[in-house]
Amino acid sequence: MTFRDGDTLGTATVSNGTATYTTSAFPGGSNIITASYSGDLNYSPATSATLTVTVTTVTLASSNQSVGYGTPVTFTATIPPNATGTVLFQDSGTTLGTGVASGGIATFTTSSLTVGQHSITASCSGDSNYSGATSANLLQLVTTSSQEIMTRALPNGIQNWSYTATLQITGGTAPYSWSVSSGSLPAGLTLTGATGTISGTPTTSGTSAFTVVATDAALNSVSAPLSIVINPAEAPLQIASLSPSSGSPGMIVTVIGSNFGANQAEGSIAFNGSVVSALQWSDNTIVFAVPSGIDAGQTPVTVTVAGTSSSAVFTVQGTASCSGD
Repeated sequence: MTFRDGDTLGTATVSNGTATYTTSAFPGGSNIITASYSGDLNYSPATSATLTVTVTTVTLASSNQSVGYGTPVTFTATIPPNATGTVLFQDSGTTLGTGVASGGIATFTTSSLTVGQHSITASCSGDSNYSGATSANLLQLVTTSSQEIMTRALPNGIQNWSYTATLQITGGTAPYSWSVSSGSLPAGLTLTGATGTISGTPTTSGTSAFTVVATDAALNSVSAPLSIVINPAEAPLQIASLSPSSGSPGMIVTVIGSNFGANQAEGSIAFNGSVVSALQWSDNTIVFAVPSGIDAGQTPVTVTVAGTSSSAVFTVQGTASCSGD
């Protein structure tokens, strides 16, 4: 007995009226199978009716097979266009997530892969017309990112007042592209992707939490969670500036603003979220010393009086040392 799928697949010997042929070589899609009997002294040659064997294939692709740690990567599984169901994405047998097939495409995006090599597969569960199938392994590489977003906090704003703040990053390869990956900016504010500047006029008060992503020229990304507090327009407390606005631990800084109160009876000043001692306090100035043990980068200075806060950003500079011969 000869089995064909257009071309000859193979042959099998007839025994007790039955011939069996086994293969795993069918390509993906529809395969039209026939079986032909050559005949003998007692029986004439004959060919069977056609049998359609539909083989499901899953192909898997990555949006970028080498990414920096924390960079979102999207896996795309392609299955037959009419197939339905759920596609399971796995990393060496460990489930990453699922995607629902639509038009033969299912996707899954993650930024949680650890540094190293990952063997990714996509499996479809099958339906009444298509069998289940698993893709070949796809090698995904995650490298250590040298990038770091230096902005750890953003200054508060006031409803209906102009607002501007620029995000800072170190490492990687310029130019950078900035975006918001989750959450949202306060209403009225926008992030300029080419510069990392958040600007506009906030139209509502409240706290907005969001995550920013910076992608460098090599398509490596790093993200950081941030938030902006927009105080009501009638908020009486406001930091106008810091003098100086940057320096090293131990430096004396003057906070200039309004409505701090004549003394510190109901107020406090915090540096990077920790309360510090005020060396001087008046209604429009507060003097304090930058505490030790603070990493270099942008750090919030927050004055709170009677439950109302205002913040400004102080840039902590790294310390340098030198030694003689």
